[in-house]
Amino acid sequence: MNLKKLTSSFWAILAVVTLSILNISCSDTETTDSTGFAIYYTGMTDIGPSMVGTISSPTYKGAAPSDFAITGITLNGEPYSGDCFEIDPETGKISISNTKNASTGRYSISISCMAGGKSYSFPDIVTVKMLAAAPEGIIMTPDLLTADYGDVIDINSIADMPTSVVSTEGEHISITKYEIGAVELVTTNEAGEEQYQPLTEEYKKCFSVSNEGVFTVVQGSDSEILEPAVYSVSLIVGTKVGDSMLERAIQVKITSKPLALTYAKGYGKIEEKTTADPTSFTSETPTFKGSTDGLKFSIHSVTPATDKIKINEKTGQIYVEDGHGFKIGEIYTISVCARNAFNAEEEEGKVFNDIYTIETVDFIKPITKFSYGENNSIEKVELARYNVAPVIDGDEVLYKFTNIPAGLTNTGVVFNENDGSITAIKGNKVPKGEYTFTVTATNPKGEMPIEVTLSIIENPNKFTYIHYGNNLGEGGIALEGEEYQNQFRFYQKADFQNSHPVPETDFKGKNEDLKWTVTKVHQTGAKDVKADGSFTLTSWKDFQVGIVMVTATAGDDPDTQVTVSTPLFVHCCTPTAAGYMVEYSPMVLHANPKTGGQSNVPVIKKNGTALTDTERSTFLLDYRRTFNYYNNGGKRSNGTLHENGQPTSDANGSQFMRNLWMKFNGGNASKLPVSYFQNSTILPKTDWNETLAYVDNGTDLTKRHSVTVVANQWNDDGWANGFFVGQMTFTTKQDHASLIGGEQIFPFIIWLDENYEKQ
Repeated sequence: MNLKKLTSSFWAILAVVTLSILNISCSDTETTDSTGFAIYYTGMTDIGPSMVGTISSPTYKGAAPSDFAITGITLNGEPYSGDCFEIDPETGKISISNTKNASTGRYSISISCMAGGKSYSFPDIVTVKMLAAAPEGIIMTPDLLTADYGDVIDINSIADMPTSVVSTEGEHISITKYEIGAVELVTTNEAGEEQYQPLTEEYKKCFSVSNEGVFTVVQGSDSEILEPAVYSVSLIVGTKVGDSMLERAIQVKITSKPLALTYAKGYGKIEEKTTADPTSFTSETPTFKGSTDGLKFSIHSVTPATDKIKINEKTGQIYVEDGHGFKIGEIYTISVCARNAFNAEEEEGKVFNDIYTIETVDFIKPITKFSYGENNSIEKVELARYNVAPVIDGDEVLYKFTNIPAGLTNTGVVFNENDGSITAIKGNKVPKGEYTFTVTATNPKGEMPIEVTLSIIENPNKFTYIHYGNNLGEGGIALEGEEYQNQFRFYQKADFQNSHPVPETDFKGKNEDLKWTVTKVHQTGAKDVKADGSFTLTSWKDFQVGIVMVTATAGDDPDTQVTVSTPLFVHCCTPTAAGYMVEYSPMVLHANPKTGGQSNVPVIKKNGTALTDTERSTFLLDYRRTFNYYNNGGKRSNGTLHENGQPTSDANGSQFMRNLWMKFNGGNASKLPVSYFQNSTILPKTDWNETLAYVDNGTDLTKRHSVTVVANQWNDDGWANGFFVGQMTFTTKQDHASLIGGEQIFPFIIWLDENYEKQ
């Protein structure tokens, strides 16, 4: 195929916008014009720098597009060219390769196409963020761990789990964090090549890595989903300049003696030989639990005795060749022995008694019908979980899948050669498109091959945002910009109670087609949630901010439904006893804890009039007490969630917050980790490395009273992902006692999100 090229050189992995679809990651870009024609590109899931990638063909509204071409690429806003992106002119699918010497950053790809006889151009329709691969010289020693299955699943086992340590060779920047990345099942094909099958998120909890880079297997119930097998684990390593992926950093081999053997049917039929035609039998391939190293199967016994029933020592398939001499009505019961490299030399192996039965019959029905739905076409929704079984008319049928496209390998799809089913896990990585392959059904009477086409289409439930707008402008008008979204300031309780904003979403149906819930996070509550997503605010609190979490779900099928959640923020802005109001716009600092951030300067009013610059220069404002953290997905390397609460050791305490406070000399909820000032003074700190966040009280009026989140501080076995609210006090007097005893307000929220990227 002739591919049109305009490309870039980069060394990287692709990161995508996180969409809440039960832990599914994807991104979606839509560009449209006044005629109604639009195309949509769905982004890739993360890949390592040694992998190639594909951004699947776009979906569209209007006439079918064709003649795709890349018209330009920018890297961080600057023109860029190279040889890494290719676009298929017929389908619009973008292939990514040649990534070895990459520049990291944000690549924006502009595309043109034809539709309905017209030419369309879509600037920056595809955005791909490149994260650098882990620097050379970061290694794990050893890079293969072996653990016994029985010890892994038994929390009370006296055996210690093996460990591996991340280390660096030569000069490297320091590593600030470690996280478990992708977990894959490693198998070997007939050519001896390793194959990697991605596993679901829950497998991450089977492994842990400490802040010091010590990796191990988690013992106990968390690891019960593991089977004796080989697993590949990638690590995400963080530095002060960002995250990178140590792809397939280590393999973990879970070993055991033979544990279980299962034949799905457990029963088979063979014809009595009454004609010149041969009669034979082959069973399904059994499912084996245990290590496959040195695995051999053998027939332990057959009742009644015969030497005509045999077994494939490698696969475990039981078979009978032509010339067996069996008679109608004869039934044979078979016991099978499995032995592997972990059996002692003197051990026979494990015997599975009476595990299979073969009956001799007068007739086995040949295969006369075999299909997968109408015209052997299967249509499924992207990212969804599904199981497709064939329609078959025939006895003793086994299946063979061949010519499987690359898009269906190592992407979460399983082809079962015993029952012919095609199964995909939820969150599978199969790109949208059509995939054609061959399935052959066989039995003792012959075989029937068919071509099957699996079409993966866009999820009709897919949507990515909920927007309620804002009222932060003069007179309550909305301010433009994503940073102001879903924020409302009220000066009167009646206005608070009578506000019922209706959300906008990118869902293709109506708001009433979604299921809405609103839950209290901090101070503010909600009631009377309507079918269109509007609701009534409750629990007014003077001088305070509040947070509710709005959740909308599209679809009823749990395999395809999409859920999006967004916080909505409220400020109950009433004057203090002295007549002061502190108004931040936006009232929320959305910041990545790895890179930090700084808010806008607030407007400070007294009796309704904004302070002058001179008055602002003597106005002290600082965090004081009552520091609350509300977790929103932050978790430790073992998969457990960070706790909500305060940095205290009482019932309101959060161990996560407590650990952060202790790390920065905070004591029992001391203000020091979030104060601008040195302890018990109004002298500014000189070292911000022991500070999580602070209100700037410097002399630069363009920054004074802005809130700063310090980069690379909010981490304790996992980055903070949640909301931080703390009480501030203020004074116009220039002494510490007046500041800590000053009037008390809660005017601001810090929203920490490790996936956030400021636009």
